[in-house]
Amino acid sequence: MGARISHYDGAPSWHTIENLGVQLEHVTTSGQWRHLKPLFDGSLRGPVSVSPRDAARIGDYLESAAGHRLMPGNWADLARKIAKAAHRAANRNQQWTWE
Repeated sequence: MGARISHYDGAPSWHTIENLGVQLEHVTTSGQWRHLKPLFDGSLRGPVSVSPRDAARIGDYLESAAGHRLMPGNWADLARKIAKAAHRAANRNQQWTWE
């Protein structure tokens, strides 16, 4: 069963999310990774609700990571798609949920 991420079309597998996390850890700062880790390190259990403010921050970090020269293209594409979902939630002042 895939990850259900609000404001996102599709449901990537949890394995895919965790593999994206491996890539993100290599191209983000330690401060950025601290915010991304709970969603992308494979430890997420149960529903998570992210505030609009934090969703905007996470979206920014994902966009930055996607543009990093060391981020492989397929992972960059997925990071951008998830970043767009985060920004959609933030722009609508809605909780960004992961299940």
